[in-house]
Amino acid sequence: MIIKTYRQQRKLTQHALAATLGVSQGLITQWETGRLPVSPKMAKHIEQVTNGALKRHDLRPDLFT
Repeated sequence: MIIKTYRQQRKLTQHALAATLGVSQGLITQWETGRLPVSPKMAKHIEQVTNGALKRHDLRPDLFT
């Protein structure tokens, strides 16, 4: 849900965010719906790409503290 909120606040489509992150639009959908967790490596990448707006510990609190 945090990814969807981030995306909507910035008026980004799933496709635009996917292109920025180098992943498919379908993967964004799976993250937003909770069908698939963000991988630890991708959580770090997302934190870097969003300049810390999305933090790895928020994306994967089970792995990062």
